[in-house]
Amino acid sequence: MRNIFFLLLLTLALPVAAQLTGLDTSLRMAGYRVYDSTIVGDFDKVDKHVLETPSSAMKSSDALLKYFNKSCVNDYERVRAFYSFIGNFITYDYAKFKDRKNIKRQLSAKELLSSKQGVCGDVAILFRDLCRSAKIPCVFVIGYTKQPFKFWTPKRKDVDHAWNAVRIDSIWYLVDATWGMKLNTNKKHCSEKVNYLFFLGHPIVFIQNHLPADPTFQLLSNPISWKYFKWHGITPESKRAYCFDYHFTDSLNARNTLSEDKALMNSALSAYEFNPKNKYIIGAMMFWHAEELLDEKKQGKRKFTIAEYKHARSVYEEAQKQFDNTKSSKGKGAKRFIQKKVEELNKKISKQEKKAMKAAKQKS
Repeated sequence: MRNIFFLLLLTLALPVAAQLTGLDTSLRMAGYRVYDSTIVGDFDKVDKHVLETPSSAMKSSDALLKYFNKSCVNDYERVRAFYSFIGNFITYDYAKFKDRKNIKRQLSAKELLSSKQGVCGDVAILFRDLCRSAKIPCVFVIGYTKQPFKFWTPKRKDVDHAWNAVRIDSIWYLVDATWGMKLNTNKKHCSEKVNYLFFLGHPIVFIQNHLPADPTFQLLSNPISWKYFKWHGITPESKRAYCFDYHFTDSLNARNTLSEDKALMNSALSAYEFNPKNKYIIGAMMFWHAEELLDEKKQGKRKFTIAEYKHARSVYEEAQKQFDNTKSSKGKGAKRFIQKKVEELNKKISKQEKKAMKAAKQKS
């Protein structure tokens, strides 16, 4: 009974707290301070400015940032503008979601700004790209979800959602712009307003329905297990597990100093240790990274250098190694596909090296 009362109190208090705006949104939720640092921003002003965004500013992340900077005075307001823009102008592609098993790649930020339709992975990439344009550290986070404030029983092993972690004033926060969107190609799922519950939401909010594959992104002093997430909701007895922990801020800051490859491997290893049932998580994460490295639209180029091809090849080979480590016949298809990619890259590298040697001889 106490658990039910606490859940009811939380569900009533959190949406109200999350929607309030003003100069200080460092509020208390269920009697506990949200963060020890103050989130400062005139979000009413920012939201109004976002609603007036002209189509000419929607052509690229840089163009959007330039427009938002006319109103935003700090990174809290810029991140709010990114979230508000996605919530108001991007439509969730329900048909793509229903056919998600056949998604070959996630859209680049520019592609999403052009089509104005996408799913969680596309949205998380756009949000990350906007943050990078503003030089705000931001990470693409993958994980498991369940219905808000409900128990969940399916035996799901694969990640099914993507959101972001963003660093502002040395503190890492969680953002899920997809769950804030009001527009949906399926009219039944449209909302009248943008939902700001998942804008810089406290980890206590996210852990109700977002479980990162890498537990570091829970930002909790005592990360909960995958099994606990499946079967339980928050209880008064488990309050200690839901405290924001700056130790993970330090961990993420340290990871942020690593190369992109090393940071990803660090996160992938953490994800596998957290949920060994997801046998292919390390190989899959490295494979996705390799695919992104050679994605012409995401990289904004049509030609790659020998060094870039070799870099992608090394990531593919690491992915293949991780699939080999699973020692399961189910990974054979993925390994064959990766091997084909490596062979294609070897041919491109060899061709470019021959051209380079020929050019060098002609110069000499």
